Amino acid sequence: MKERILDSLKELAGTPEERNTSTQNQLLPLLIAETRLTEEEIQRKAGEALRLILHVYSDLLSIGTIDSFSHRIIRDLRTMIFGLPRDFKCWRSTDDEIIDHRCGSPD
Repeated sequence: MKERILDSLKELAGTPEERNTSTQNQLLPLLIAETRLTEEEIQRKAGEALRLILHVYSDLLSIGTIDSFSHRIIRDLRTMIFGLPRDFKCWRSTDDEIIDHRCGSPD
């Protein structure tokens, strides 16, 4: 996902001749309509964002899905609120019996 975002920024920062058809005909008009920026402003801002991501924030930037974000929040809350270890897992078996285990081996 991070690679797709960087690729899109790289294309937007480039000249119209360097952009692929999808970026030029779909993404750019959408950005212009949504932001009310000109093509040149979007090109400049995309270049600046790309530079910052690659040179300043490369170690700090974490891009993931909403599912992975939610999972991380739930995992942290499980530890903070219930005092369960971070490696604690709980799932339903096929016969609706609750099974828990730590470090991959059932108790």
